[in-house]
Amino acid sequence: MMVLLAAGCGGGGNGDEGGGDGETDGAGASGAGGPGTGAGSSNGGGSECGTVTPTGDAKPDVVHRVAGVTVTTLAGGANPGTSNGTGTAAKFSNPVNILLDETGELVIADYDSDRLRISTATGTVTTLTNQGDFKHPFGLIWSGDGKLFAQTDYNETGQSAGPAAGVIWQINLSTGAATAKAVGAGRPRGMTTLSNGQIMVSDIERHDIRILNPTSGELTSVAGASGCRGFADGSGGQAKFDAPYGMVTLSNGDVLVADLMNHRIRKVTADGKVSTYAGDGTPGLIDGARENARFDQPKDLALDAAGNVYVSDTGNHVIRVIRASGEVETVAGSGASGFDDGDGDEASFYGQEGIDVTPNGKVLYVADGTGGEIEPVPPYHRVRKVSMP
Repeated sequence: MMVLLAAGCGGGGNGDEGGGDGETDGAGASGAGGPGTGAGSSNGGGSECGTVTPTGDAKPDVVHRVAGVTVTTLAGGANPGTSNGTGTAAKFSNPVNILLDETGELVIADYDSDRLRISTATGTVTTLTNQGDFKHPFGLIWSGDGKLFAQTDYNETGQSAGPAAGVIWQINLSTGAATAKAVGAGRPRGMTTLSNGQIMVSDIERHDIRILNPTSGELTSVAGASGCRGFADGSGGQAKFDAPYGMVTLSNGDVLVADLMNHRIRKVTADGKVSTYAGDGTPGLIDGARENARFDQPKDLALDAAGNVYVSDTGNHVIRVIRASGEVETVAGSGASGFDDGDGDEASFYGQEGIDVTPNGKVLYVADGTGGEIEPVPPYHRVRKVSMP
Protein backbone atom coordinates (compact mmCIF):
# COMPACT_ATOMS: atom_id res chain seq x y z
CA MET A 1 0.00 0.00 0.00
CA MET A 2 1.38 3.40 -0.94
CA VAL A 3 0.01 6.75 0.10
CA LEU A 4 1.33 10.04 -1.27
CA LEU A 5 0.39 13.08 0.76
CA ALA A 6 0.58 16.68 -0.30
CA ALA A 7 2.82 18.94 1.73
CA GLY A 8 0.79 20.67 4.43
CA CYS A 9 0.66 24.41 4.75
CA GLY A 10 -0.85 24.70 8.18
CA GLY A 11 -1.37 22.73 11.36
CA GLY A 12 -4.73 21.64 12.71
CA GLY A 13 -5.93 19.86 15.79
CA ASN A 14 -5.67 16.10 16.11
CA GLY A 15 -9.38 15.70 15.48
CA ASP A 16 -9.97 13.37 18.41
CA GLU A 17 -11.79 15.83 20.63
CA GLY A 18 -14.68 18.20 20.05
CA GLY A 19 -16.12 19.52 16.86
CA GLY A 20 -18.06 16.38 16.02
CA ASP A 21 -15.21 14.92 13.99
CA GLY A 22 -16.85 11.53 13.86
CA GLU A 23 -14.85 9.76 16.54
CA THR A 24 -16.11 8.62 19.91
CA ASP A 25 -14.10 10.57 22.45
CA GLY A 26 -13.99 10.78 26.21
CA ALA A 27 -16.97 13.10 26.26
CA GLY A 28 -19.12 10.43 24.70
CA ALA A 29 -19.43 11.86 21.20
CA SER A 30 -20.75 9.21 18.90
CA GLY A 31 -21.74 11.07 15.79
CA ALA A 32 -20.20 11.31 12.38
CA GLY A 33 -20.71 14.98 11.76
CA GLY A 34 -18.31 17.40 10.17
CA PRO A 35 -15.43 19.32 11.68
CA GLY A 36 -17.59 22.09 13.10
CA THR A 37 -21.14 23.07 13.79
CA GLY A 38 -21.29 26.82 13.40
CA ALA A 39 -21.86 28.83 10.27
CA GLY A 40 -19.08 30.50 8.35
CA SER A 41 -15.58 29.37 7.47
CA SER A 42 -13.95 29.33 10.88
CA ASN A 43 -14.97 25.98 12.29
CA GLY A 44 -13.08 23.31 10.38
CA GLY A 45 -9.73 21.85 11.37
CA GLY A 46 -6.48 23.19 9.93
CA SER A 47 -5.20 26.71 9.37
CA GLU A 48 -7.21 29.41 7.64
CA CYS A 49 -4.84 30.25 4.79
CA GLY A 50 -7.22 31.07 1.97
CA THR A 51 -9.26 34.13 1.15
CA VAL A 52 -12.71 33.84 2.71
CA THR A 53 -15.54 35.64 0.95
CA PRO A 54 -17.23 38.15 3.30
CA THR A 55 -20.69 37.20 4.51
CA GLY A 56 -23.43 38.75 2.40
CA ASP A 57 -26.49 40.59 3.59
CA ALA A 58 -29.26 38.66 5.29
CA LYS A 59 -32.15 37.88 2.99
CA PRO A 60 -35.51 36.22 3.60
CA ASP A 61 -35.97 32.59 2.56
CA VAL A 62 -37.12 31.99 -0.99
CA VAL A 63 -38.49 28.46 -1.36
CA HIS A 64 -39.62 26.94 -4.67
CA ARG A 65 -41.22 23.64 -3.71
CA VAL A 66 -41.27 20.52 -5.85
CA ALA A 67 -44.93 19.45 -5.74
CA GLY A 68 -46.19 15.93 -5.15
CA VAL A 69 -43.30 14.74 -2.94
CA THR A 70 -43.82 12.30 -0.06
CA VAL A 71 -41.38 11.16 2.64
CA THR A 72 -41.61 7.79 4.36
CA THR A 73 -39.38 5.64 6.55
CA LEU A 74 -37.81 2.75 4.65
CA ALA A 75 -36.19 1.06 7.65
CA GLY A 76 -35.01 1.70 11.19
CA GLY A 77 -36.62 3.38 14.14
CA ALA A 78 -36.23 5.45 17.26
CA ASN A 79 -33.86 3.15 19.11
CA PRO A 80 -30.33 2.28 17.95
CA GLY A 81 -29.31 -1.31 17.36
CA THR A 82 -27.91 -3.86 14.95
CA SER A 83 -30.93 -6.08 14.33
CA ASN A 84 -31.67 -7.17 10.79
CA GLY A 85 -35.25 -7.32 9.56
CA THR A 86 -37.77 -5.41 7.52
CA GLY A 87 -38.93 -1.85 8.07
CA THR A 88 -39.07 -0.82 11.72
CA ALA A 89 -37.91 -4.29 12.79
CA ALA A 90 -34.46 -3.41 11.46
CA LYS A 91 -32.23 -1.28 13.68
CA PHE A 92 -29.42 1.08 12.80
CA SER A 93 -26.97 2.96 14.98
CA ASN A 94 -26.42 6.34 13.33
CA PRO A 95 -26.67 5.58 9.60
CA VAL A 96 -24.61 8.22 7.80
CA ASN A 97 -24.29 7.32 4.13
CA ILE A 98 -26.10 5.48 1.35
CA LEU A 99 -25.01 4.06 -1.99
CA LEU A 100 -27.35 2.50 -4.54
CA ASP A 101 -26.30 -0.42 -6.72
CA GLU A 102 -27.55 -1.14 -10.22
CA THR A 103 -30.24 -3.51 -8.90
CA GLY A 104 -31.76 -0.85 -6.64
CA GLU A 105 -30.39 -2.21 -3.36
CA LEU A 106 -28.75 0.15 -0.88
CA VAL A 107 -25.39 -0.10 0.85
CA ILE A 108 -25.60 1.77 4.17
CA ALA A 109 -22.68 2.97 6.28
CA ASP A 110 -23.93 2.35 9.83
CA TYR A 111 -21.39 4.49 11.64
CA ASP A 112 -21.80 3.73 15.34
CA SER A 113 -22.38 0.00 14.82
CA ASP A 114 -19.14 -0.29 12.76
CA ARG A 115 -21.01 -2.12 10.03
CA LEU A 116 -22.00 -1.94 6.40
CA ARG A 117 -25.63 -2.91 5.95
CA ILE A 118 -27.66 -3.82 2.86
CA SER A 119 -31.29 -2.87 2.33
CA THR A 120 -33.62 -3.88 -0.45
CA ALA A 121 -35.87 -1.27 -2.02
CA THR A 122 -38.65 -2.59 0.22
CA GLY A 123 -36.66 -2.14 3.44
CA THR A 124 -35.37 -5.63 4.23
CA VAL A 125 -32.02 -5.09 5.98
CA THR A 126 -29.08 -7.50 6.31
CA THR A 127 -25.46 -7.06 7.38
CA LEU A 128 -22.67 -7.07 4.80
CA THR A 129 -19.52 -6.17 6.77
CA ASN A 130 -18.86 -6.67 10.47
CA GLN A 131 -15.20 -7.25 11.35
CA GLY A 132 -13.11 -6.16 14.29
CA ASP A 133 -10.74 -3.79 12.52
CA PHE A 134 -13.44 -2.05 10.44
CA LYS A 135 -14.54 0.87 12.63
CA HIS A 136 -16.75 3.90 11.90
CA PRO A 137 -17.49 3.65 8.16
CA PHE A 138 -18.62 6.68 6.22
CA GLY A 139 -17.47 7.18 2.60
CA LEU A 140 -18.84 4.74 -0.02
CA ILE A 141 -18.27 4.36 -3.76
CA TRP A 142 -18.46 1.85 -6.60
CA SER A 143 -15.35 1.69 -8.73
CA GLY A 144 -15.63 1.69 -12.51
CA ASP A 145 -15.35 -2.11 -12.60
CA GLY A 146 -18.04 -2.66 -9.98
CA LYS A 147 -15.94 -3.04 -6.83
CA LEU A 148 -17.18 -1.53 -3.58
CA PHE A 149 -14.89 0.78 -1.59
CA ALA A 150 -15.60 2.16 1.88
CA GLN A 151 -13.80 4.67 4.10
CA THR A 152 -13.43 4.32 7.86
CA ASP A 153 -12.39 6.98 10.36
CA TYR A 154 -10.39 4.54 12.50
CA ASN A 155 -7.13 3.00 11.33
CA GLU A 156 -6.44 -0.44 9.87
CA THR A 157 -6.25 -2.01 13.33
CA GLY A 158 -9.61 -0.57 14.35
CA GLN A 159 -8.10 2.06 16.64
CA SER A 160 -8.77 5.77 17.02
CA ALA A 161 -5.61 7.45 15.72
CA GLY A 162 -6.59 10.97 14.65
CA PRO A 163 -8.00 12.44 11.45
CA ALA A 164 -5.00 11.48 9.28
CA ALA A 165 -5.28 7.78 10.05
CA GLY A 166 -8.45 6.77 8.20
CA VAL A 167 -8.52 3.87 5.78
CA ILE A 168 -10.06 3.15 2.38
CA TRP A 169 -11.09 -0.50 2.13
CA GLN A 170 -12.20 -2.77 -0.69
CA ILE A 171 -15.25 -4.82 0.26
CA ASN A 172 -15.78 -8.40 -0.89
CA LEU A 173 -19.41 -8.41 -2.01
CA SER A 174 -19.80 -12.14 -1.38
CA THR A 175 -18.35 -12.36 2.13
CA GLY A 176 -18.35 -8.74 3.29
CA ALA A 177 -14.65 -8.97 4.14
CA ALA A 178 -12.88 -5.60 4.12
CA THR A 179 -9.30 -5.36 2.84
CA ALA A 180 -7.32 -2.17 3.47
CA LYS A 181 -6.28 -0.53 0.19
CA ALA A 182 -5.05 2.88 1.39
CA VAL A 183 -3.96 3.51 4.98
CA GLY A 184 -3.32 6.91 6.49
CA ALA A 185 -5.98 8.15 4.08
CA GLY A 186 -7.51 10.79 6.35
CA ARG A 187 -11.20 11.65 6.23
CA PRO A 188 -12.29 11.27 2.59
CA ARG A 189 -16.03 11.68 3.23
CA GLY A 190 -16.75 12.25 -0.46
CA MET A 191 -15.81 9.69 -3.12
CA THR A 192 -16.72 9.59 -6.81
CA THR A 193 -15.53 7.49 -9.74
CA LEU A 194 -13.98 9.21 -12.77
CA SER A 195 -14.25 8.11 -16.39
CA ASN A 196 -10.73 6.64 -16.28
CA GLY A 197 -11.64 4.36 -13.39
CA GLN A 198 -9.80 6.30 -10.72
CA ILE A 199 -11.62 7.64 -7.67
CA MET A 200 -11.65 11.28 -6.60
CA VAL A 201 -11.91 11.85 -2.84
CA SER A 202 -12.57 14.95 -0.72
CA ASP A 203 -11.14 15.23 2.79
CA ILE A 204 -12.99 17.23 5.46
CA GLU A 205 -9.92 17.59 7.68
CA ARG A 206 -7.23 18.18 5.05
CA HIS A 207 -9.59 20.46 3.08
CA ASP A 208 -8.33 19.12 -0.23
CA ILE A 209 -9.18 16.88 -3.17
CA ARG A 210 -7.11 13.84 -4.13
CA ILE A 211 -7.18 10.99 -6.62
CA LEU A 212 -7.15 7.36 -5.48
CA ASN A 213 -5.77 4.64 -7.71
CA PRO A 214 -8.11 1.81 -6.66
CA THR A 215 -5.61 -0.85 -7.72
CA SER A 216 -2.47 0.41 -5.97
CA GLY A 217 -4.07 2.47 -3.20
CA GLU A 218 -1.94 5.45 -4.15
CA LEU A 219 -3.36 8.89 -3.34
CA THR A 220 -2.21 12.00 -5.20
CA SER A 221 -3.30 15.62 -4.79
CA VAL A 222 -5.35 17.40 -7.44
CA ALA A 223 -6.84 20.52 -5.82
CA GLY A 224 -6.71 22.41 -2.56
CA ALA A 225 -3.79 22.49 -0.13
CA SER A 226 -3.51 20.10 2.78
CA GLY A 227 -4.26 21.80 6.09
CA CYS A 228 -5.46 25.03 4.47
CA ARG A 229 -9.11 25.81 4.88
CA GLY A 230 -10.66 28.81 3.24
CA PHE A 231 -12.35 29.82 0.02
CA ALA A 232 -10.65 30.45 -3.31
CA ASP A 233 -11.34 29.36 -6.85
CA GLY A 234 -8.29 28.54 -8.93
CA SER A 235 -6.06 25.68 -10.05
CA GLY A 236 -4.46 22.97 -7.95
CA GLY A 237 -3.09 24.19 -4.64
CA GLN A 238 -4.30 27.74 -5.30
CA ALA A 239 -7.89 26.62 -4.74
CA LYS A 240 -9.23 26.44 -1.19
CA PHE A 241 -12.04 24.44 0.41
CA ASP A 242 -13.51 24.38 3.90
CA ALA A 243 -14.53 20.81 4.78
CA PRO A 244 -15.40 19.42 1.34
CA TYR A 245 -17.91 16.56 1.65
CA GLY A 246 -20.00 14.63 -0.90
CA MET A 247 -19.17 14.44 -4.61
CA VAL A 248 -20.71 13.42 -7.94
CA THR A 249 -19.25 13.11 -11.43
CA LEU A 250 -21.16 14.87 -14.19
CA SER A 251 -21.60 13.37 -17.66
CA ASN A 252 -18.85 15.64 -19.05
CA GLY A 253 -16.35 14.35 -16.47
CA ASP A 254 -16.39 17.37 -14.17
CA VAL A 255 -16.89 16.71 -10.46
CA LEU A 256 -19.16 18.64 -8.11
CA VAL A 257 -18.23 18.89 -4.42
CA ALA A 258 -20.41 19.94 -1.48
CA ASP A 259 -18.14 22.50 0.23
CA LEU A 260 -19.69 22.30 3.68
CA MET A 261 -18.46 25.35 5.56
CA ASN A 262 -18.27 27.56 2.47
CA HIS A 263 -21.99 26.88 1.87
CA ARG A 264 -21.32 26.31 -1.82
CA ILE A 265 -21.25 23.60 -4.44
CA ARG A 266 -17.87 23.69 -6.17
CA LYS A 267 -16.78 22.25 -9.53
CA VAL A 268 -13.46 20.46 -10.03
CA THR A 269 -12.13 19.46 -13.44
CA ALA A 270 -9.93 16.41 -13.97
CA ASP A 271 -6.84 18.61 -14.12
CA GLY A 272 -7.66 20.39 -10.84
CA LYS A 273 -9.31 23.63 -11.93
CA VAL A 274 -11.82 24.70 -9.27
CA SER A 275 -14.77 27.07 -9.70
CA THR A 276 -18.03 27.78 -7.91
CA TYR A 277 -21.02 25.94 -9.36
CA ALA A 278 -23.82 27.01 -7.02
CA GLY A 279 -24.33 29.17 -3.94
CA ASP A 280 -23.15 32.66 -3.08
CA GLY A 281 -21.36 31.57 0.10
CA THR A 282 -23.75 33.10 2.62
CA PRO A 283 -25.66 30.50 4.64
CA GLY A 284 -29.36 30.62 3.92
CA LEU A 285 -32.28 29.05 2.08
CA ILE A 286 -32.81 30.74 -1.26
CA ASP A 287 -34.00 28.88 -4.34
CA GLY A 288 -33.71 30.17 -7.89
CA ALA A 289 -30.75 30.56 -10.23
CA ARG A 290 -27.90 28.43 -8.92
CA GLU A 291 -25.35 31.23 -8.86
CA ASN A 292 -27.62 33.29 -6.56
CA ALA A 293 -28.93 30.40 -4.46
CA ARG A 294 -28.05 29.99 -0.81
CA PHE A 295 -27.27 26.77 1.03
CA ASP A 296 -26.43 26.09 4.67
CA GLN A 297 -23.78 23.40 5.24
CA PRO A 298 -24.45 21.11 2.26
CA LYS A 299 -23.06 17.66 3.05
CA ASP A 300 -23.83 15.25 0.24
CA LEU A 301 -24.77 15.18 -3.43
CA ALA A 302 -26.56 12.69 -5.69
CA LEU A 303 -27.01 12.72 -9.46
CA ASP A 304 -29.77 11.31 -11.63
CA ALA A 305 -29.55 10.33 -15.29
CA ALA A 306 -31.05 13.64 -16.44
CA GLY A 307 -28.24 15.62 -14.81
CA ASN A 308 -30.21 16.90 -11.82
CA VAL A 309 -28.05 17.22 -8.69
CA TYR A 310 -29.67 16.59 -5.29
CA VAL A 311 -28.22 18.27 -2.20
CA SER A 312 -28.41 17.19 1.43
CA ASP A 313 -28.65 20.72 2.85
CA THR A 314 -28.07 19.90 6.49
CA GLY A 315 -28.12 23.36 8.03
CA ASN A 316 -31.56 23.93 6.55
CA HIS A 317 -32.77 20.36 7.31
CA VAL A 318 -33.99 20.01 3.72
CA ILE A 319 -33.21 18.21 0.49
CA ARG A 320 -32.62 20.51 -2.48
CA VAL A 321 -32.18 19.90 -6.20
CA ILE A 322 -30.09 21.82 -8.72
CA ARG A 323 -31.83 21.19 -12.01
CA ALA A 324 -29.80 20.56 -15.14
CA SER A 325 -31.29 23.87 -16.31
CA GLY A 326 -29.54 25.66 -13.43
CA GLU A 327 -32.57 26.32 -11.23
CA VAL A 328 -32.50 25.34 -7.54
CA GLU A 329 -35.63 23.97 -5.87
CA THR A 330 -36.51 22.48 -2.49
CA VAL A 331 -37.55 18.82 -2.67
CA ALA A 332 -38.42 17.86 0.90
CA GLY A 333 -38.20 19.02 4.47
CA SER A 334 -40.15 21.56 6.49
CA GLY A 335 -36.95 23.28 7.56
CA ALA A 336 -37.41 22.18 11.17
CA SER A 337 -35.19 19.58 12.80
CA GLY A 338 -37.04 16.42 13.83
CA PHE A 339 -38.74 13.32 12.57
CA ASP A 340 -41.96 13.41 10.62
CA ASP A 341 -43.06 11.47 7.56
CA GLY A 342 -45.60 12.96 5.21
CA ASP A 343 -45.85 15.40 2.34
CA GLY A 344 -42.61 16.98 1.24
CA ASP A 345 -43.26 20.36 2.86
CA GLU A 346 -44.41 18.81 6.14
CA ALA A 347 -41.83 16.06 6.60
CA SER A 348 -38.79 16.71 8.76
CA PHE A 349 -35.26 15.33 9.00
CA TYR A 350 -32.99 15.32 12.01
CA GLY A 351 -29.46 14.32 11.05
CA GLN A 352 -29.62 13.73 7.32
CA GLU A 353 -26.20 13.23 5.77
CA GLY A 354 -25.62 10.82 2.88
CA ILE A 355 -28.12 10.59 0.02
CA ASP A 356 -28.49 8.72 -3.26
CA VAL A 357 -31.09 8.79 -6.02
CA THR A 358 -32.42 6.31 -8.56
CA PRO A 359 -31.32 6.99 -12.15
CA ASN A 360 -34.83 8.09 -13.16
CA GLY A 361 -34.93 10.65 -10.34
CA LYS A 362 -38.12 9.23 -8.86
CA VAL A 363 -36.83 7.96 -5.51
CA LEU A 364 -34.19 9.46 -3.26
CA TYR A 365 -32.86 7.76 -0.12
CA VAL A 366 -31.59 9.65 2.93
CA ALA A 367 -29.40 8.43 5.81
CA ASP A 368 -31.09 10.18 8.74
CA GLY A 369 -28.99 9.51 11.84
CA THR A 370 -27.83 11.61 14.76
CA GLY A 371 -26.02 14.21 12.64
CA GLY A 372 -22.92 13.93 14.83
CA GLU A 373 -24.65 15.15 17.97
CA ILE A 374 -23.23 14.15 21.34
CA GLU A 375 -25.47 11.80 23.32
CA PRO A 376 -28.04 12.07 24.66
CA VAL A 377 -29.82 13.18 21.52
CA PRO A 378 -33.29 12.52 20.16
CA PRO A 379 -33.37 8.93 18.91
CA TYR A 380 -33.14 9.08 15.13
CA HIS A 381 -31.66 6.06 13.40
CA ARG A 382 -33.56 5.70 10.14
CA VAL A 383 -33.20 5.42 6.40
CA ARG A 384 -35.81 7.65 4.76
CA LYS A 385 -37.38 7.38 1.32
CA VAL A 386 -38.31 10.47 -0.68
CA SER A 387 -40.72 9.71 -3.52
CA MET A 388 -40.96 12.31 -6.28
CA PRO A 389 -43.51 12.81 -9.07
